[in-house]
Amino acid sequence: MAKEYKTLTFEDTLEGRKEMAKEIDLLANQGWELKSKEVTQQGWDFGKTCCLGVLFLPLALLGKKENIIQVIMEREKPDNGKKQALDNIKEYKGYNGTLTLTDTEVIIKRGFRGSEAKTIPYSNIVAVQLKKAGLTAGYLQLTLKGGNRAKDSIRFYDDKNKEFKEAKALIKQKVNRAVNPHTKIQDLEELEKLSELKEKGLLHKPKNKKRGNL
Repeated sequence: MAKEYKTLTFEDTLEGRKEMAKEIDLLANQGWELKSKEVTQQGWDFGKTCCLGVLFLPLALLGKKENIIQVIMEREKPDNGKKQALDNIKEYKGYNGTLTLTDTEVIIKRGFRGSEAKTIPYSNIVAVQLKKAGLTAGYLQLTLKGGNRAKDSIRFYDDKNKEFKEAKALIKQKVNRAVNPHTKIQDLEELEKLSELKEKGLLHKPKNKKRGNL
């Protein structure tokens, strides 16, 4: 089968390497594999080096350009159906894990480079709880059939509020399609409200009244 390639470049700095790791992880979820990684020395900006060197010799070191990391990714060229499925994958990163949405399931990844992963079919999800981040961290948590919850929640800071709001909306859409063609999104919202009330202790099971002796 034919292969396709993607070339990426990053600055050889701490931030550049963080961005590189993030991009490689994202592409790996789309079927890409790391083919090669090479650091290229950029040399010196001679104009800047000469000017700074005239003022003070150690300042000439500021004229050195950052090295560049070139990464080449490869994957088997997918057919149109497979390519569309890979393109539909969405990923949302919190500070304690990553939430990946495919066409058929939710994948919660934790550990180094997602070494620990839990897969949850949309058909097993009955509600999605989202707490917006503010003074405290926000979280997204799934309630599964039987009242169980997906182990731990994905937590995030306020700069991720918009992303996780989108994640919640996408999960609800996909659950709506997977569970029952006749199930409405409003039904899922009602389940979410009941789950939130129960969590806050505002929802209690009715007590059976004892009948008095006749």
